[in-house]
Amino acid sequence: MNHYAFPIQDPDWGHLTIKVCPHPPFNVPMTRNGPKSVARQALREKIGFTKEGNCFTDSANLVDLDRVAETLRSSGAIGPLREVCER
Repeated sequence: MNHYAFPIQDPDWGHLTIKVCPHPPFNVPMTRNGPKSVARQALREKIGFTKEGNCFTDSANLVDLDRVAETLRSSGAIGPLREVCER
C-alpha cells in the first residue's frame, strides 16, 4: 500500500511526519520524535541533560526533565500539535 509522507520541521515540536493513505478509509497518521521534542523543550527551559541518540543518559534535574516529558504526552498538547498540522 502506498503512503505519501510529508516531513515537517517545526521550531517547537521538532521533526514531524504526516502520512496520507490514498486508499479508503484515508487514514492520516502523524508521528513525531518524542525525545527530540523533550530535548527542545528542556533546552528552552534551561534544563541540563546529556543525550545519546534517543536516550537521555544524564541530567542534574531529572524531576524537571520528567515533567517536560509528561507535558508533551498530555491531552493539553493536542491543541498546539493540531495548530502545527493546520499550518
